Amino acid sequence: MVAAYAGPEGSVEALSCGCGTRALPARFGLRLHGEVWARPSETTLLNATLILGSARGDVWGRLAYGDRIEGIYLGPEIALYADGTGYRKLSFGLHATDIAWGDVRFRISGGYLIETQTARGSPYVAVSAWMPW
Repeated sequence: MVAAYAGPEGSVEALSCGCGTRALPARFGLRLHGEVWARPSETTLLNATLILGSARGDVWGRLAYGDRIEGIYLGPEIALYADGTGYRKLSFGLHATDIAWGDVRFRISGGYLIETQTARGSPYVAVSAWMPW
């Protein structure tokens, strides 16, 4: 399956320092979102996602592969985020995709994330949910 979406987006942020919190001006723009869900074989899944946003001048991409075990796809994932300020983060880890709970499907991911501003890494956990049509 290949899907593409386009629509408005908004961003509201705040800065926090020793003197308090200051809200930054809201930004609005356009978001483009594309996904590919492919099954190269009966027991494998390949997922690619790319999101471009103009409100913050950012891009996010993720690539994941999985082998089906007990009805759930398990495998590696890698993701990259970058914005117009020079901030970057790279994450790599493992995912479990297509976990069913009634009509809802879930993906649970975990691994290691590295940010360019701190040059340090830390663990991450992510959960996504969707309902197939």
